[in-house]
Amino acid sequence: MRAAGAKFAICDWLAAAAGDESLKDGYVQDSKLGFVVNAIHTMAHALDAMFRDVCGAASPGLCADMKPVNGSVFLQYLLNASFTSYSGDYLTFDAAGDPPARYTQTAGHSSRF
Repeated sequence: MRAAGAKFAICDWLAAAAGDESLKDGYVQDSKLGFVVNAIHTMAHALDAMFRDVCGAASPGLCADMKPVNGSVFLQYLLNASFTSYSGDYLTFDAAGDPPARYTQTAGHSSRF
């Protein structure tokens, strides 16, 4: 199978895999990947909470009340999502949808004017 514009087919790299590959060998994670992972987890937690509230935890699948998903209602679930990220940080969102600020404070320098 080859995606439009792809230089190789998906099965090409899969067929070449020996099965003992590891991400520990020479893998360097992109510094922005954590943001992507947190975004996906936020959506998953929000959808799960919405599903449980709207359809019920025992529902065997997506109920009619979530077809289609109401974006305004889903936004409230997104804003109320909270979880411990894979990096160990507790992630929540404020009313504007912003996560807690993360920064490192360095030693300050005083200056005279």
